[in-house]
Amino acid sequence: MKGYFRGVPMENRNWSEKIQSIYSLDTSRDLRFTENKIEEIIEFIRIKNAKNILEVGCGTGTFTRKIRKYLSKDIKITGLDMDHNFINYCRKKAKKEKLSNIQYIEGDALSLPFDNNTFDACTSHTVIEHVPNKKFLEEQYRVCKEGGYVSILNIRPELALMSKDNITPTTREKVLMNKIDLYTKEVKDELKVGKYFDNPQNILRLFEKVGFKEIHLDTLNYVSCTDDARNSYKRKRLIIESEHESILQFINMSIGAKESILTVKEKDELMGLINERYVKRINMLDENKRLWDFNISPMIIISGQK
Repeated sequence: MKGYFRGVPMENRNWSEKIQSIYSLDTSRDLRFTENKIEEIIEFIRIKNAKNILEVGCGTGTFTRKIRKYLSKDIKITGLDMDHNFINYCRKKAKKEKLSNIQYIEGDALSLPFDNNTFDACTSHTVIEHVPNKKFLEEQYRVCKEGGYVSILNIRPELALMSKDNITPTTREKVLMNKIDLYTKEVKDELKVGKYFDNPQNILRLFEKVGFKEIHLDTLNYVSCTDDARNSYKRKRLIIESEHESILQFINMSIGAKESILTVKEKDELMGLINERYVKRINMLDENKRLWDFNISPMIIISGQK
């Protein structure tokens, strides 16, 4: 692998310790990347004929592990992320699942540690909105081979649909959560989370400006509906429990970083209110009572050829 990548980044744990835990990110993406969705995405990002693929901002490696199982074993897959904890997790999971021809590297999306013309395809999932868009695309253009493809997957929260009749938080839970949300906003502002979110039309124009040709725009929806008849009981329960656990981890992460957000009494009260809400939802599931709560998240996929 000599000459394949360059530079050794300093350890960074900001995202996994301040924004989203390993469990939360991996579980949410595992639920999102269903078999039919992975097949659609593979088609849209044009990687079927690639021999060497890079995912920029791979997080917990969920996407790379999923596509590894759908693509030829001869195809090399590299996941890159700046977060040290995520990369450690990626490596352990790949080893545990005995996945071949896959590697994970710590690195900066704006200064990719690879030589020019290294990959046949570069892709990213919900990353472009957190970094300067032009530099982000230029770096992938640089490391992509002539004739290769670069693609971005970008969630559009302004178009999301969510059920209104849910087991909603009490007023007290909302008051306590608001204290945590205020702190989280400070952290997100500091780390520039979502700062570079842009209109799809501007991203398309930027692809063209950077030098890409044969630019495509596609879309798909991530749908989560617990009571959908196609979901097994196990999956229905996982949807509920993963959401529950993610909220609890988010609270612990925030308080761990800044203890003064809530008193011990307030934290215990908040945890109790959240637990009570999700116990109700599990009980409904066990009693075969359908709430029909759902969440639909539209995703745009833009790809271009170098």
